[in-house]
Amino acid sequence: MASGATRYRLSCSLPGHELDVRGLVCCLYPPGAFVSVSRDRTTRLWVPDSPNRGFTEMHCMSGHSNFVSCVCIIPSSDMYPHGLIATGGNDHNICIFSLESPAPLYVLKGHKNTVCSLSSGKFGTLLSGSWDTTAKVWLNDKCMMTLQGHTAAVWAVKILPEQGLMLTGSADKTIKLWKAGRCERTFSGHEDCVRGLAILSETEFLSCANDASIRKWQITGECLEVFYGHTNYIYSISVFPNCKDFVTTGEDRSLRIWKHGECAQTIRLPAQSIWCCCVLNNGDIVVGASDGIIRVFTESEDRTANAEEIKAFERELSQATIDSKTGDLGDINAEQLPGREHLNEPGPNPEHIEVPRLRV
Repeated sequence: MASGATRYRLSCSLPGHELDVRGLVCCLYPPGAFVSVSRDRTTRLWVPDSPNRGFTEMHCMSGHSNFVSCVCIIPSSDMYPHGLIATGGNDHNICIFSLESPAPLYVLKGHKNTVCSLSSGKFGTLLSGSWDTTAKVWLNDKCMMTLQGHTAAVWAVKILPEQGLMLTGSADKTIKLWKAGRCERTFSGHEDCVRGLAILSETEFLSCANDASIRKWQITGECLEVFYGHTNYIYSISVFPNCKDFVTTGEDRSLRIWKHGECAQTIRLPAQSIWCCCVLNNGDIVVGASDGIIRVFTESEDRTANAEEIKAFERELSQATIDSKTGDLGDINAEQLPGREHLNEPGPNPEHIEVPRLRV
């Protein structure tokens, strides 16, 4: 742990979702707000509730017929000055919402499997990644191009808008850099599925993976640094407003705060899978987990939860035990998992390949 690190503590816990919270993103409007998506098929807008040091659910939006997997904000335009909300789901669709309506403005169809990652760029551009191994570029309600080249699910996507570049991270363990629909470069180094990407600058970005590592890259292809600390899959990564420090969450039940290249703080949570995180403009950290609870952590004394709330959180944490056989794998018995040699074994029919169960 980094010396002299500022300590983050619980600010508030937000029940509301009925199943896993799978995605989080900061909102353009109202100020300080954020959006969450869940396996309960809903998208929720949370706004600051200053007197109570918490957040209030302002809108609950529905449009998907299955789990909602990811979310991003499309920047403001003349027609939509507060921006739009884009969500991707297990129904293979992308729903586009305004802040004024609980139903989608329109639905983007084209992917052939779960849409698991979204990123927005300039002029309404949207990039989506899917289990169908492709990424798609959308402009308003039209698919402009399909990016093909990965050999497994595209778990993470990011747009570098200033340079017209796009990044995709995949379960094939690679990251690809695209320009004008063409793959310009492939980044190799991760030893397992790439799960998240975060932009540091016009020339640098971060990636996290199921190999429990975080890598810092230059867009020229060089891996500048590798960060270790997590003990299981890393699902999500988000950068602080200073574009230097970052936070990560994963299957080891932890939120980790990285400052000056070191893990400055580890916060354990009373849930099996810590699926997602985002950093608000004030530096507070929002975390979504498999227990359906959203938790906000802060280093501000003014926004820290009261003693009773912190005791309740600590009590909840003490009651969350890890089974000796499953470890951090929840209801998966590690002793019964097939080895890598089973990956190529045929299933009941020629089109079926038997694979070990993964956390998705």
